[in-house]
Amino acid sequence: MKAKTHLLLRLTVLWSLISAASLPGFTNAAETGPAPRKVKAFALKDQYDAPHMISFPGTNVLVMTVADRNGSEQVEGWIAPLKKRYAGRIDIMGIADLGKVPRPLRGLVQSKFKQQHVHPVMLDWSGEVAGSFGYAKNEVSLFVIHRDGTELLHLSGATSEEKLKQVFTVLDRVQPLPPPREK
Repeated sequence: MKAKTHLLLRLTVLWSLISAASLPGFTNAAETGPAPRKVKAFALKDQYDAPHMISFPGTNVLVMTVADRNGSEQVEGWIAPLKKRYAGRIDIMGIADLGKVPRPLRGLVQSKFKQQHVHPVMLDWSGEVAGSFGYAKNEVSLFVIHRDGTELLHLSGATSEEKLKQVFTVLDRVQPLPPPREK
């Protein structure tokens, strides 16, 4: 009798799992695609020779832009609305892929960055760090990276309302607004 009850219990559990798998919204781990990419720690210097170490876990969600010269023209379209909406609640950093700049011209390029950008921009002279992100050449790539280093979103190209909405949705989910202050 005990063996029949045990078998009946096993069959009930198995039937429940099969039934749940057919429900809308149920996803099988094997069907969800590849695991999210983890960003590895790295260090680069900015145009002022200040070192920046990006490592995880971090305090805030990180929004990272990666661009070559052509893509750099699209960066501000992303950064301005993000700073306006999330001032101080997210970290925003940028990487300039300068792997194709000949060594004799690096000083000139660095001084141009100082003239054009008050905020720090990490200069990747080898192109290795920028390349590790798999960014799109000739356009900016924007990455939303969780505090634990998991890449949550990757978008490329000029900003649009739809793309900004995607970024806001992800950021609002992982970095919610703080509760209003009591007076």
